[in-house]
Amino acid sequence: MKALIVDDDVDFRGFLAELLLNKGLTVTVASNGNEAIKVMKDVDPDVLFLDLKMPNSDGIEVLRFIAKQQKHPEVVICSGYLQSYQVNYADLLAGTYKLPKPFELQQLKDIFIALGV
Repeated sequence: MKALIVDDDVDFRGFLAELLLNKGLTVTVASNGNEAIKVMKDVDPDVLFLDLKMPNSDGIEVLRFIAKQQKHPEVVICSGYLQSYQVNYADLLAGTYKLPKPFELQQLKDIFIALGV
């Protein structure tokens, strides 16, 4: 299973990448939405861990890109701004897993179980 982590926080990317690698996933990382869209064209991830608030191009741009694709990954939104984005982008966030920052490790484990990881 291939995972793409999109987050501007290098420490969070490293933390999550290590957890996913230990689960046997192939992991690619991106630091913003523009980079993520480029990577997704090459990598075709099965699961996307996506921050919403990032410089340059945010997670909403990535969700808009995904919405236009025939095949798209499972999406896990990892953000401290879920509530504020939910008000304006409920349609784009529908069907995604939500992991509010900060989160408890059990919340992440529950998502892993739901994804079959």
